[in-house]
Amino acid sequence: LLRCPTAKLWLFRFPIQGYGGTEVEGRLREEAAKAGVDGSRVVVSELFPKHEEYAHKQLADIFLDTLLFNSHTTATDSLFAGLPVVTLPSELHVSRVASS
Repeated sequence: LLRCPTAKLWLFRFPIQGYGGTEVEGRLREEAAKAGVDGSRVVVSELFPKHEEYAHKQLADIFLDTLLFNSHTTATDSLFAGLPVVTLPSELHVSRVASS
């Protein structure tokens, strides 16, 4: 984010119990600010209905996958929407899913 001043980190808010909600999101923004990145560039949004999700993904430039537990359907949906996926597989099955 420091090297690309117009980029944003866009995360989805998953409705799971014990998530921590806005407290976690606030900490993410604080850590971004400590690193010299405007915290407003950390965007957290609700999940969208599938037809809206594809339209939103077309606004992004790249999908960065998580390292230890790769995305599954989310990566597939991103590719379907025309969004390139960058992933780094490792030795565990759960960290190679998006690369297949």
